[in-house]
Amino acid sequence: MEKRSYVMYACPETESNIYYATGFMAPDPFLLIVRNGVRYMVMSDLEIDRAKKQSKVEEVISLSKTAAEIDKNSMPPIEVIIEHLLKKFRMKSFEVPATFPSLIYSHLISKGFKITIVPDPFFSERAYKRQDEIKHIAHSQKITEEAMAKVAYILKESNIRGKRIYFDGTCVTSEYLKKVINIFLMEKNMVGAHTIVACGNDAVDPHNEGAGPIRPNESIIVDIFPRSMETLYFGDMTRTFVVGKPSEALLRLYDAVLTAQNKALSMIKDGVLLADVHKAVQNVFEQLGYKTGLIKGRMQGFFHSTGHGLGLDIHEPFRIANVPGYLRTGMVQSVEPGLYYYGIGGVRIEDLIVVQKNGLINLNRFPKSIFP
Repeated sequence: MEKRSYVMYACPETESNIYYATGFMAPDPFLLIVRNGVRYMVMSDLEIDRAKKQSKVEEVISLSKTAAEIDKNSMPPIEVIIEHLLKKFRMKSFEVPATFPSLIYSHLISKGFKITIVPDPFFSERAYKRQDEIKHIAHSQKITEEAMAKVAYILKESNIRGKRIYFDGTCVTSEYLKKVINIFLMEKNMVGAHTIVACGNDAVDPHNEGAGPIRPNESIIVDIFPRSMETLYFGDMTRTFVVGKPSEALLRLYDAVLTAQNKALSMIKDGVLLADVHKAVQNVFEQLGYKTGLIKGRMQGFFHSTGHGLGLDIHEPFRIANVPGYLRTGMVQSVEPGLYYYGIGGVRIEDLIVVQKNGLINLNRFPKSIFP
């Protein structure tokens, strides 16, 4: 860690920066004060012994003892406790993340502290993964692929009856497939939230989680992005399938997305502009005749970024989009172009890659075919 001075008050379940800084998971917010690179966690009696054993900070301070220094009869507000400790540490100026609580911020400003709000990424090094982090992500991605294989097997072995498909006598629905995915993930100590299994026109909205029966001959976008409960690192992958016979328009859509993804993958290496990769994907689609914009009152075509960073959060800086910045060695990025047209369906194909000096490492091995 850099020898910075900063303050955080957050719950690591919802603010991964404090987990990154301390290595400690808790269900409630706690205080972290860092003075010239030395980390002090301020913990309640409930968590203090566990924090001393499990955290990677230099010192764990008792919240109750600190509170007693201010008021022996009652627990002062957290902003008063923070003010007391900052004065004790002689910290007149420090940094806070953009997510720092506004109530605490306004109190400290009123007391004369000089606070610099640092936009994400608060820790710039989080964008460039260490080898142990890459190992954790690769493991999460391996389990994600295994979950995807469960879906592909069910779809492959299903039978078409009219406008429905059936597996082992059960009508296959989005809910059924998500249940299969999420139960499998739980068995592997992974948690999947907001898993996407979207069929047909549902898939034209990229974040529609899907509902109802899976229909034959229509695109099925399956996007799985679980988090390891052991390491807290995410996996993320998407495949698009069809049970039955896809239309020619849908087949062309699939081929276009695969071509665009291959173009992006071929460009990725250290020093390449993020925007150049995204624009190359856009150019592939435009040259193949796929326009993006409002069609009949809704966005259609390719209207999201080509990819995003991933680690302790499912979406981390930096995005592969029309934004400033470069791909750098150690970045873990999704590469997930997609096309979405109402009446044809949606197609998205996503891999996770690690940027290298002269190319990339693709963490995916799962085949890319519209047929499961």
